[in-house]
Amino acid sequence: MTLSGSIKRSEFGLTWSAVTEAGNIVVSDDIKLAAELQFIKQ
Repeated sequence: MTLSGSIKRSEFGLTWSAVTEAGNIVVSDDIKLAAELQFIKQ
């Protein structure tokens, strides 16, 4: 089973970010989540 989704860091009070000298953002507000799950019936 594959699960995926995304969350915004700002919705959880995480607002820290940094900008490089070239003006690029180091940490995005959007976080992508992905999980591969395997279940075994016992």
